[in-house]
Amino acid sequence: IPHGGGGPGCGPIAVCNKLKPYLPVPFADFKNGKYELIRETNDTIGQLKNFYGQFALMVRALSYMLSNGKNGLSQVSKDAVLSANYIQKSLEEHYHLAYSGHCMHECLFTDKKQKASGITTVDIAKSLVEYGFHPMTMYFPLTVSGAMLIEPTETETKETIDKFIETLIFIADKVEHGDIEEIKSFPISTPKRRLNETEAARNPILTWYQIPN
Repeated sequence: IPHGGGGPGCGPIAVCNKLKPYLPVPFADFKNGKYELIRETNDTIGQLKNFYGQFALMVRALSYMLSNGKNGLSQVSKDAVLSANYIQKSLEEHYHLAYSGHCMHECLFTDKKQKASGITTVDIAKSLVEYGFHPMTMYFPLTVSGAMLIEPTETETKETIDKFIETLIFIADKVEHGDIEEIKSFPISTPKRRLNETEAARNPILTWYQIPN
């Protein structure tokens, strides 16, 4: 689904003719000028899950495509690449750029510059939360230490992107000026502050009845 849609993703999977007889059922086929639902074939591996899958996501994706149209989809894709490169260029003097050169729809920084002062990627992300922004993807890709993957949504306004850039520069300046303890304390204006991520990973609560009274 479009950037910022929250996921999870879904989509078609193509196979060669050799594997076609084994496709799971049910599936749609087009015969005699109309679509029909095939519920059983001789060699199918059977049904894997509910037929409709992530139906709501497919509706959202289709609605997005129809609302933008062919030319609109091309434009928002170009805008996504332009926005990512704009962010990369604006921040490259303030944060360590993982790879030089132009990027596509996302740019990748690390916490290398700030880490010398004891500030890490998670501190920068929590600071963004304090200043009203959803943080970037943290620590991904795993091959890049302290990764900060910034992927602006393709329909975000320049005003919002500029404010996002200004905020990240402001955070970098605070680190440079030694405001370490303040940054380490963020966020302070949210209902929940910093969670114990180690405890959450080791003792996950995945169902409502596991919640302590």
